Amino acid sequence: GANIGVTEVKGNGPRVEYCQVNDTDDEAYKLTAHLESLLLNDVPLSDIIILLPVDNEDSVVGKLSSKWKRRLYFIDKTNAAKCHQGKLLVSSVANFKGLERRFVILVDTSMLDDSESSVSLLYVAMTRAHAGLWIAVGDTFKSILVKWQKENIKKIKTHQ
Repeated sequence: GANIGVTEVKGNGPRVEYCQVNDTDDEAYKLTAHLESLLLNDVPLSDIIILLPVDNEDSVVGKLSSKWKRRLYFIDKTNAAKCHQGKLLVSSVANFKGLERRFVILVDTSMLDDSESSVSLLYVAMTRAHAGLWIAVGDTFKSILVKWQKENIKKIKTHQ
């Protein structure tokens, strides 16, 4: 529903991939599968960011295997500009605002609620991706997301 201006890039990119998850174990499993798929398609780790709605020590990234945990590099406002070659970046949405990556993965969406601050976080997270956006969606967030989509469709129709 936000006015984001006119894009200079024309054409269709890949669709946003919404991945239905049942719980954090399922989310970790599906996140791992998605990461493996990106690597199989020759996407360098440094082209990927995992975004979290908030800094959270209980994030699903904590459930990744040691193979993946060794590759993680957590960025914040103090180290975001450093070189991260060969690392899989992880950040809160707020700490990654203004930055971009080819592939963005948004996890822990169960932390989002039906508030303006959550809408803002989702907007920032979704607009960081250049080529691919993957979002883990549990039942609670799915109902909120559908509500927001319906509201935005109404706004679009009334402005036509």
